[in-house]
Amino acid sequence: MYEYTVLLLAMSCLYDFIQSSNSTLHLIVEDKYHNFEHAADVAHTVYQLISTCFHDLSTHERLALMVAALAHDIQHPGQTNAFLIKTKDPLAVAYNDLSVLESMHAATLFRLLLDHPESDVLRNLEDSEWLASRKMVISMVLSTDMSKHFEMVSQLDKLVEERQSVGGGQSVGGEGEGAAGELERRRLLDLILHAADISNPCKPFEIAQQWVDRVFEEFFAQGDLERSKGLSVSPNMERASTSKAQAQVSFIEGVVAPLWANVAILFPETCELFEKLVANRLHWMELCKEEVFANLEKSDEQKREEVVDIDSRMHLFLEKYGGIAKNS
Repeated sequence: MYEYTVLLLAMSCLYDFIQSSNSTLHLIVEDKYHNFEHAADVAHTVYQLISTCFHDLSTHERLALMVAALAHDIQHPGQTNAFLIKTKDPLAVAYNDLSVLESMHAATLFRLLLDHPESDVLRNLEDSEWLASRKMVISMVLSTDMSKHFEMVSQLDKLVEERQSVGGGQSVGGEGEGAAGELERRRLLDLILHAADISNPCKPFEIAQQWVDRVFEEFFAQGDLERSKGLSVSPNMERASTSKAQAQVSFIEGVVAPLWANVAILFPETCELFEKLVANRLHWMELCKEEVFANLEKSDEQKREEVVDIDSRMHLFLEKYGGIAKNS
């Protein structure tokens, strides 16, 4: 009854919190990727995950997850940590070059809650619960730093291997059992938010493509800024030569699929999302081929060779991940 009351009280000021988060986010970025629409999209994905897979999470954990999702990119300037560090930005100096943006997002969130009590969705918690929720939210927001991604994937790889060696390769999951029971609670919450944050390729293609267009507007804007400052342009940020399709193929293969494949194995309820990921990888492959055929500077032989390479790369991807999608 107490947890239910806490949740109702939190809901009563949720609108104020969302309005405050929305206005704070839009102080920096209006029409690109890191705005309130991205925050709402991640929050919706988190809600889907905790509703379908993670039924054993406590009310406080669910509340902390939703708060972290809505605020994980608050006041994002549309530039990367690497750029801020490279240009000696005041944010990089303030946070000692360590998870610069993520540290700023977490700090901005709690300044917002403390400066605007009417928006503080945690205000009705006991002091010990407030501190515990703060700790969870900070950990989750910091986990969205992409420099921590591959460590998370490595931890999931080991867990999958352990479960499959014990269970004969069967998938695991369930309400409060299996993988959810074995993952440390903090790491589980971190995983849920990070998986949601990079889940755009798991959405229907017409939605995923819009997010791609938005994020590349930010990338290209940073690339333009780097060139104006006499800096080398970061990968995928050269407006004139970057292929969105090729970049998405690499992003899916190298970043999203390794994490989401493990999520789908451990929590089979997410296999439908992984199916969309595989379908989108196929769609981006076709767009890569269209780019090859449209290139007037290459001979027909060169185009045929490139298409063979594209098909071979897709075949390897399906060999590795296609079975996971079929299991759905």
